Amino acid sequence: MSSVDLRRLCEYDPSRDISYYTERLAAFMRVVGSSRGESTHAYTKEIRRALEALVYSVWDKSSDFLKDIARSQIPDELRAGELRECYALLLEGLLRRFSEVSTDMPIGSRILLMNMILSSIAEMARYSLPPGGEEFLDHVFSSISKKKREGGESS
Repeated sequence: MSSVDLRRLCEYDPSRDISYYTERLAAFMRVVGSSRGESTHAYTKEIRRALEALVYSVWDKSSDFLKDIARSQIPDELRAGELRECYALLLEGLLRRFSEVSTDMPIGSRILLMNMILSSIAEMARYSLPPGGEEFLDHVFSSISKKKREGGESS
C-alpha cells in the first residue's frame, strides 16, 4: 500500500459515517493508550480536547479551523510522519462529520453526542476493535514498514 492509498484511507470523505472515523481513531488510540495506563482519559484525551474545542466554539467552523484543531491534538507517542498525518486527517474527518451532524443541535445534545463518541472510542480501544479497525492498523503499519525497508535498501 502506497502513502497515497494510506492518505485516501485517512482523509475526509462525506460518504463515510462517524463510525468510520471512530473505529480508526480507536485503532490508533489502542496503540497510543496502551502505553499510558488504564483510564478512559488516557485513551481519549486528544480527541476529547478536539471535540470540546468544536462543541464550545462560537466561531465559524471553517475547514481551516477544523484542520488547526486536528493538527494541534496529535498524540506525542505517534512519532512517524505518516502516522501523525493519518491521525490528523482522521481526526479532522471526525470533526467535520460531528460538525455536520450537530449543527442544529442545542449545546446539551452536542455534549451528549461528544461523550457518546468518546465512550465508543475508549471502549473499542481498550477492549475490542471492530474488524475494520484491526484491518486498518495492519494497512497503516505494513505501509510504514514497507517504506522503511525500501528506504533502508537504498541507503
